[in-house]
Amino acid sequence: STTIEERRLQEEVMNLALNRGGAASVAAFAGTGIGVYVAHMKHAGFRKNFGVSGKSALPIMAALFAGSLVTELYMFDAKRNPEEYGLRPYANGASPAPKKYTAPLHHKIFNGIHDKPFYFVTAAGIPLAGKILMDRLNKPHLSLSQAILQSRVMAQFGVLSIVLTTMYTRYYVAKNGRFPDDE
Repeated sequence: STTIEERRLQEEVMNLALNRGGAASVAAFAGTGIGVYVAHMKHAGFRKNFGVSGKSALPIMAALFAGSLVTELYMFDAKRNPEEYGLRPYANGASPAPKKYTAPLHHKIFNGIHDKPFYFVTAAGIPLAGKILMDRLNKPHLSLSQAILQSRVMAQFGVLSIVLTTMYTRYYVAKNGRFPDDE
């Protein structure tokens, strides 16, 4: 059985590790994505030998690897040496001064989707539909009407997925309550 202090420390260690792992994932994804783009534009062998799935798998796998590795490393190190990360400022067991609570980003996003679902659907749906239309219009073998029709069908599926995600988020928050906001 763990004490409340131990559970709080475990949660703080996990939050620290996930934040650092997320940052590493984004950095790896961006770096590898730029590398794949440059290779695609400049190297004919890369374009010829890698299909869409190979080109998209490279940044995804790099991001998953970097995020997992950094999360694990920070998790183990922060558990061993919590003072180095400011997680247990008092080594003698005294209770640390209470910190001001700041809600994690994913809690803020969930609360925002719950409060303003149409803003989220619009903010995610319009760029998605625009990107799909742009990709279809860049296909020379499609006429304008074919490009618009295909874009409409694919954008409907994408926006429907966004709406379902939004409704599930609203259901989850309605069932379990809002996440606490910043103090």
